Amino acid sequence: MKNPFQILQPSQDQVFKIGRKSDCDLIFDERYVSREHALIYFKKDSWFIKNQSQSSHTLCNNHPIEEKILEHGDSISIGTKKISISIKNQILQLLVLQTQDSSPLILSEDTNSLGRSVENSDAKIHSSSCPAVLAKVKKKETKAKFTFLNKIKIQSKKQSKNFELADGEKARLPWCSLEFCDSFLFLHHQLPGFSVEAKDLEVSINKKTLLHHINFYLPPGEILAVIGRSGQGKSTLLRLLLAEFKLGKNSSLLLNGISHQNQEIRKYIAFLEQEPELRKELTVIETLKHAAAITLPKDTSKTEENEIISNFLDLLGLKHLEHHKTASLSGGEARRVALARELIGSPGLILLDEPLAGLDPVNIKILCHHLHKLSLLGYTIILTTHGYEALEIADKVLVIHEGAEAFFGTPKETFLYFDTTSPASTLQSLKQSSLEKWENSPLKNRIFPEESNHPTFIFPIVKHASSFLLYTKILLRQYFRDKGKVFALLIQPLIIGFLFSQTFSKNSSLWIAAFALILSANWFALSLSIREIVQEKKLYAHELRKGTKAFSILFSKLNFIHALAFFQAFICFLFLSFVLPLNAPFIPLFLSLITTILPATALGLMVSCFAKNTIQANILLPLLIIPQVILAGALVPLDQMKPIGNFLSASIPAKYNQAFLKNLFLGTPTNLSDLIIPTILAFIFYIVSWRLLLILGKAK
Repeated sequence: MKNPFQILQPSQDQVFKIGRKSDCDLIFDERYVSREHALIYFKKDSWFIKNQSQSSHTLCNNHPIEEKILEHGDSISIGTKKISISIKNQILQLLVLQTQDSSPLILSEDTNSLGRSVENSDAKIHSSSCPAVLAKVKKKETKAKFTFLNKIKIQSKKQSKNFELADGEKARLPWCSLEFCDSFLFLHHQLPGFSVEAKDLEVSINKKTLLHHINFYLPPGEILAVIGRSGQGKSTLLRLLLAEFKLGKNSSLLLNGISHQNQEIRKYIAFLEQEPELRKELTVIETLKHAAAITLPKDTSKTEENEIISNFLDLLGLKHLEHHKTASLSGGEARRVALARELIGSPGLILLDEPLAGLDPVNIKILCHHLHKLSLLGYTIILTTHGYEALEIADKVLVIHEGAEAFFGTPKETFLYFDTTSPASTLQSLKQSSLEKWENSPLKNRIFPEESNHPTFIFPIVKHASSFLLYTKILLRQYFRDKGKVFALLIQPLIIGFLFSQTFSKNSSLWIAAFALILSANWFALSLSIREIVQEKKLYAHELRKGTKAFSILFSKLNFIHALAFFQAFICFLFLSFVLPLNAPFIPLFLSLITTILPATALGLMVSCFAKNTIQANILLPLLIIPQVILAGALVPLDQMKPIGNFLSASIPAKYNQAFLKNLFLGTPTNLSDLIIPTILAFIFYIVSWRLLLILGKAK
């Protein structure tokens, strides 16, 4: 598989050769490169590059050179290839970038295959996010006919497996563009970044205007720094790009010519908050493997996956941390891990909210260096900042004041326009008249390029690994790596069971014993499930946006928590059976506990989806337990309840659980409906939870 970049580290005792010859250390097989084009070597505590070509130039920062001392951040151009230079403690790293190119594929009536791992190099799509075989293509009269292995979504939201390109037409995939011309199919292997076009952006919530009159255009592969005082709308702009707010009627926000609300293009937007959400129980490598499983195609081999992860660990300087738990990382390290997690999905747009906040000067420089590397690789980045370091790597600056645009241009133009020398002095100079000045400035009219027709965007539906197994594995790690949690899981049923054994005797009422067991089972299931969604809600919103199925998340949690709660409830039953003559048949008992725990777990997950935070979820827990106690018919018989209480009890699963288990313990006939109705209620709670998760992942 061809990667979008390659990292090499020459040793100080070698002469590193670049050229077309087979014995070169870095081989560029193209006609613009000489057989031995350039040398890189270490001498007198410095790294040098020397041009060896008589017919072609070696460029450093776009200037021809013969011999030059290399400096950190230099950009070397040889033929159509680019090399980014990183030097730290005299250790040199070369980041070799794959530039845009086109491969002409001659089409006939014979079928060709397009994809990541096809035999014909002219038909290869160089992206790890593309399936091994994406589509079959052949010439049909004067058109190129594509038959995709899985369905595709076109801009108009149609789903199909077939697509045609007429002579002279173009189409865009997330990883490349296609052009058909005179029986040739051209694959333009473009870099991943999206263009961003914002016109007259406006956001209002509860009649309060948060953003208005925001306009900017950002080409693919550039960095936009958004600056402004606190509370002026910077974070709102990022949330708007994530489609978490509704646009005003006259507003337009396009990514590569497509609405930012498009469900498919949103899969290629990465977002990092100041304090990114990471699963604390997982290691760095496990975090990245999880990201790979939910974003890379199902046909990705373990070798490919490991190579991709290793490349991003190297790119962001995380190799030495791969087996560390994310809970042990510093703020800067955690942000780089979160960034690596996002990059695995090949995002077209990376959004960062105050990525430099709270970092020490060393970590600020490290993170800025890595962001600059990403822009060289073609990623489009938008970040909010107050830091000068971010402006040093930014291509464009957007100044926001009182929710409106006060300037848009390059960093140099920003300081010239405001007659300042730093972001801090620029922000201090902002006032109401700054908005009026910008409205009348001739610089404002040059923001947008000439109108161009964007090609039709095709989104292939890519199959991923089973999310159910993936989230089950994560739950196992989260629970059983936390020794305190494991201890609580074991000690709870033992303590409750011991109290049962000391409270009940052979003379105790069996229907009271049934109620005690039902109440315990409800407690176990609800206490385990009530925080399960809300404590990772931001992560799930992000993963759902990437295409993870809500069903997989919920079903894995339902099964796992149900199994744990059943184990705890069964321990309590064993304690009861030592002191009471409980001759309940195993299968009816098993079904009784299953249908007791199932609705309680589903109810807990539903409330967890509703809750805004874990504190709110904890407060709601008694409100779920108490009705199970009062309305189950054990404390007060159903025939003694008032009409409203009797009516409400019909929606309480514990009422039916209590009735079935009481009859089972007493040896009287049981009613099958007492098993069916709680199962139906559980199904209703589950469907509501599923709908809430779907809404969580959708655009506003």
